[in-house]
Amino acid sequence: MAKKHATRNTGNAVAVCQPKYLPAKQRVAAAKRAAAINPVNQPAAALVARNFSLRPEFIAVLTTKYWGPAGVSLSVSFMDGPSKALRDRILSHMNAWGRKANVRFRYTASQGQVRIARVPGDGYWSYVGTDILSIPLYQIPGFLTKSGDPIVGGKDIVATDHTFTGRIYPKRRNA
Repeated sequence: MAKKHATRNTGNAVAVCQPKYLPAKQRVAAAKRAAAINPVNQPAAALVARNFSLRPEFIAVLTTKYWGPAGVSLSVSFMDGPSKALRDRILSHMNAWGRKANVRFRYTASQGQVRIARVPGDGYWSYVGTDILSIPLYQIPGFLTKSGDPIVGGKDIVATDHTFTGRIYPKRRNA
């Protein structure tokens, strides 16, 4: 969730993007994927050797998520349908990271590797590095379901399912 920080000059609140972490049940598989993408992501062998009794869950936490020296080009999609001007502005800010990091972001109208949704009250957050590959391609948010639990989908679910689900589980309106 974004934290609000007051700026020195204006006193206006600024939203800060916070890293989001995978659920515990996905961390071991994500760590294996990160190490396959870039072997440097594996924890230092000496550290693991000294602590040979470490369970996979602990080793997963020690695994970094770097893409590697070749860099990466990631597709980006927007789940909330912003205007082209706003979408282009967001992408230009994302691509500014390319001045210091070997990363490029490109828009796609289909499911992106990076999926952006600006949801009021949910803040600004992002998964980091190779962890983005462990996020289901589609998830019906918990605030739309009767139980409050998200419904995780797969590659067979399309963007129009979100609209359909919104009709079945309409968002409660405050009276």
